[in-house]
Amino acid sequence: MAGSHTERWIWLASLLGFTSLLVLWSNHTQAASAAQQVWNQSAALAELQASPPQAAPNPAPIAPDSLSGEDDDEDDDEGALSPPHRQRRGYAAAPSFMGGMFSRYGYTILMALAYFYFTSRDSRGSGFANGRGTYYLFWLVGPALLAIFLEHPAFLGVVAVGLVARPWLPDPLLYLRYMARTRRLESEIRVNRANITARRDLSLIWLEKRRAKRALPLVEEALAQDANSLQLLQLRGVCLLQLRRYEEAVGCFVDVVQRDPRHGFGEPYLRAADALIALKRWDDAEDALEHFVTENRSSVEGQYKRALVARGRGDRPAFKQNLREARNLYREVPRYQQRRQFSWYVRALFSSVLG
Repeated sequence: MAGSHTERWIWLASLLGFTSLLVLWSNHTQAASAAQQVWNQSAALAELQASPPQAAPNPAPIAPDSLSGEDDDEDDDEGALSPPHRQRRGYAAAPSFMGGMFSRYGYTILMALAYFYFTSRDSRGSGFANGRGTYYLFWLVGPALLAIFLEHPAFLGVVAVGLVARPWLPDPLLYLRYMARTRRLESEIRVNRANITARRDLSLIWLEKRRAKRALPLVEEALAQDANSLQLLQLRGVCLLQLRRYEEAVGCFVDVVQRDPRHGFGEPYLRAADALIALKRWDDAEDALEHFVTENRSSVEGQYKRALVARGRGDRPAFKQNLREARNLYREVPRYQQRRQFSWYVRALFSSVLG
């Protein structure tokens, strides 16, 4: 049920975006045509004003009887004397590319909804970057704002490329942030093949960049040297989770909690719940989230994902109740936790509205 619900919203958003692109392009063409007409009219008016005036014949004397009809002919005389001015006043403003400021606000809100949807989808199961979505800030938010406020739809092509090529395009901000450190760790691994710490730190960087294929070999090589490390075993589960190998990921997280139920303050339970939600094993996901919430009573993310489980079960009252509890919990936690959990609060708000 949750899958069909998500697919319905994806198709609706795609249709709305495609229709908006066509409308924007049509408005842009009309605005360019109207601007060309105004330019031609201005050129004709300038040419008319630059031509030498012709000598006017002596006016005939005005009879007294014709004075009474002066007001009636005033409009006709004005139209005869200055038709370009009357025609210029008759011009309406050219249609705007965005159709007014209200449309700009509407498209900005639509862009914000898309941003939080994709960051929510990416952060689900990662446990890294805390849903900051720097990739979508560069490839989605920036080009969309340029298209909206510069009134040029060509920037929307960058958005399409960023969404389609998500598995291959880098996050420029994260690339610059970790470029020097990545090179240093790779150099340390080449010098010392048994350096477990360097492998772990480098795998964390690749996981934050959502490059699980590059992180998994590093984790498995480190596990071969330290098979008892719960942290490495959990990292392997996160790699498998990002690679959508959900059954194997669940096995890793179960092994971690069987050895130490309180490892990572319940983090393995939360990641196991992500994999179980993807597998639509709602009862097991609810059980994992119960264990996580017991260890982390101030987690808005845990409460939000309990709402996802309730929606997957088809329990609408529980879904609404869990979203309400997630919003109330956000208002009760300290301010420093509110900053870290703001994205989950916004998702709870959007889910309350969109259902």
